[in-house]
Amino acid sequence: MSGSYREYGRDGDRDRRGEAIRNEDQDRGRDDRLDQRPEYGREHRASSREAPRRFVPVCYECGEPGHYRNQCPRLSGEGSSRFPSRNRSTSPRNYPRHPDRRPTCDEPVLKKQFEDLSSTVAMLKEFVERENARREEKERRKQEKAERRKHEEEAKAEAERLEMMKKLEAERRENEKKTKTMRLAEQKEQMKKEVISTVSVHMGGLREELKYHMDRRLEELVKLKGKAKKQSPNTGQSSDDEYESSESEVEALSEKTGHLTIGGKRRRGPEKAIGDSPPMESPAKRTLKKPGGSYARTTGRLLGCKPIPMKNSPTRKTLRKTSTKKVRKIPATIGPMGRVRYMKDNL
Repeated sequence: MSGSYREYGRDGDRDRRGEAIRNEDQDRGRDDRLDQRPEYGREHRASSREAPRRFVPVCYECGEPGHYRNQCPRLSGEGSSRFPSRNRSTSPRNYPRHPDRRPTCDEPVLKKQFEDLSSTVAMLKEFVERENARREEKERRKQEKAERRKHEEEAKAEAERLEMMKKLEAERRENEKKTKTMRLAEQKEQMKKEVISTVSVHMGGLREELKYHMDRRLEELVKLKGKAKKQSPNTGQSSDDEYESSESEVEALSEKTGHLTIGGKRRRGPEKAIGDSPPMESPAKRTLKKPGGSYARTTGRLLGCKPIPMKNSPTRKTLRKTSTKKVRKIPATIGPMGRVRYMKDNL
């Protein structure tokens, strides 16, 4: 009877003990999980939760709280039979402790709890690793963004520098072009002035030369005209043709030289004496006087007779059209006249 009662009490105690162990393990696991959380959460919980409850021991033999199994009063009788006192009294609270073997029925529960704790730790470890990886990825992205922004700023600064260099180069080329254009214009103007001055000098010399040749030609024509008048009128048509041709040439030359003017006259300096010889005296220039002037009047008065006028060429009463064969076209001459005409037409 007593043995069955004891066994029944032991079974109940085992159940209660298993329950207490599970509760204790759950509390310990909960505390471990709380300890693995971030510090700020722990501080918040520590400040907000109440004071921890004190652990109350439970006897595995009788199942009553407040004492341990080695202090259980039910084992006081068995303790005397198991462990003899050896002629000395022992207190029920001071008997020697012996290790208890855990019951085999609690091993699956503990194993399950261990597996749960292992899975929880693995999950927490995975969460921590994932958070660390996320933070590292965030830092890496932030660094890449900063580097990208730095490269963009450098590229922008380089592009601005190149644009400024291109602008300065374009301005320099424009200034060089303007300077070159101005220099060419100045050279052209200077060359034009030099050409004009050179042409003016040559034109002055040509005018004098033309004047000299024209005077000689006119003198020759006057002589030819006088000779033609002295000839007999039987020569007739040939003398008339020559006279007309000479008149046409004179008119053409007079028209061409009518606008010419003498730029300056050469003046003779004082004559130098040669040895003891006296200076040479040249006769004064004499100008031809027109007939019928004061000389004719004086000569008529002195001679007392009227001079016989010279016969002139017969005047034509009817005008006739000159043939194209007799009209002479003055071609461009090779020489000073040709140069003068070319420079006059082109400058």
